[in-house]
Amino acid sequence: MRNIFLNIADYYIKIIISFPGLYSNSIKDRIFQMYGKFIISEYIKKPDFTIEIFNISCHYAFTNFIQKEKGWVNHYLKLFKEKDMKIRLLYHASGPQISFIILYALQKLLSKSYGFILHASGILINNRIILFTGKSGIGKTTAVSLLKNIYAPFSDDMVIVRRKKKNYIAFQSPFGKENSIPLLPGHHIDKVFFLKKGNTMKIGKIKNKQKLLSLLAYQLYTDGTSSKKQLLYLFDFARNFNGFNYLSFYKNSRDLINIIKST
Repeated sequence: MRNIFLNIADYYIKIIISFPGLYSNSIKDRIFQMYGKFIISEYIKKPDFTIEIFNISCHYAFTNFIQKEKGWVNHYLKLFKEKDMKIRLLYHASGPQISFIILYALQKLLSKSYGFILHASGILINNRIILFTGKSGIGKTTAVSLLKNIYAPFSDDMVIVRRKKKNYIAFQSPFGKENSIPLLPGHHIDKVFFLKKGNTMKIGKIKNKQKLLSLLAYQLYTDGTSSKKQLLYLFDFARNFNGFNYLSFYKNSRDLINIIKST
């Protein structure tokens, strides 16, 4: 199998390994290890993005690769070139470099279709997602851990958010720490809680949209090429979604379950 198809947030990414041999097997093993649960068996005729990994076995071929071609943009330090929704990547790319390319492709897709990546954990309740976000170390993973005996964990580090019509859909991300969480389809977002540590369990509505946008912007996971568009999408999310709240909590599973049930 030289074609690998990923389904990430309902985007289809095709990876072509255009050479045989042990090294191609090594690349496939790395991709399966990093993205196993996002790999699909279905052959997609029209993928949203294509990544071609190919072998360069001599200086002449490498010289041809780095030459400028009409419509292609060369990224010399990263050893890939791109054109529209296609990337060509050299075969000796490491696992982190392949991850960078797939993330780069996803960010391009998100920037064209009202999407962004958010630092957040999440749980699934009645086919809807509740997200927990906030500054590093505030307890995003802890909140999911305290609730997991009652509610299915959805994410413990990052989620992909896409606007579809008037709804905001959360998808699991392959770039965080949640490889142990089973793959779940995208679901509508019901509420977003900004976490605070406290001595009481308390929920409060966030009404100040300017403050809300500032809080959200700190949790946006983006790159320089797509940050402007994604900040606009984030502004749209802050303005049109009405489920933003503060949640003050402490480390007690029963009490946290009860206050989540009360919402």
